[in-house]
Amino acid sequence: MYFLILPLFVISILYSRDGPLGPIDKARYLAAAYLFGMFWSHFYDRLEAWARRWWPLLFSIGAVGFALVLWNDKADLPYDFQMVQKLAWAPVFLVALDAIKHRVGTRLDYIAEVSFGIFFVHAYFIAAFKVAYTYVLTGELGGGSEAAILPGTPIFFLGYVALVLIFSLALIRLSQLTFKRNSRMVVGA
Repeated sequence: MYFLILPLFVISILYSRDGPLGPIDKARYLAAAYLFGMFWSHFYDRLEAWARRWWPLLFSIGAVGFALVLWNDKADLPYDFQMVQKLAWAPVFLVALDAIKHRVGTRLDYIAEVSFGIFFVHAYFIAAFKVAYTYVLTGELGGGSEAAILPGTPIFFLGYVALVLIFSLALIRLSQLTFKRNSRMVVGA
């Protein structure tokens, strides 16, 4: 089914993750990435060697995808270019992580083991932190346009990512300790 990656990739660009069908829209949007992950896993050795050789090209494609995301936000077009960035940069990050594995050893293994759980719960913490941050700034608890007020600085972004990751890992670990082997049914890990 790997031949479906390209058409699903185009569909991800044409239709964003949000829509009237809720989870079905998100599944349609993420299908290309999911299938790409299976493809990468199936042909890991060959694709890793290819990514090591071509990482500058992949990084450049990801940078173009990032620029398209920024341009699209200003132009207010009905497209979603995040998948260009994500699918191009994912192999680059894997190669980079592999290059530093001798320094970090097995310290990142737990994050890899519970990565689906992180995917499953992280959105709750993103929403909670946006609400909390908006409340601190505006004194309002509601959503609306104020909910998107987040400073666009690299340091804030890295701190935000770190907090979301830490809280996601804490919830997953708490669930694993509480529900034991049934934690997969609760948090996906």
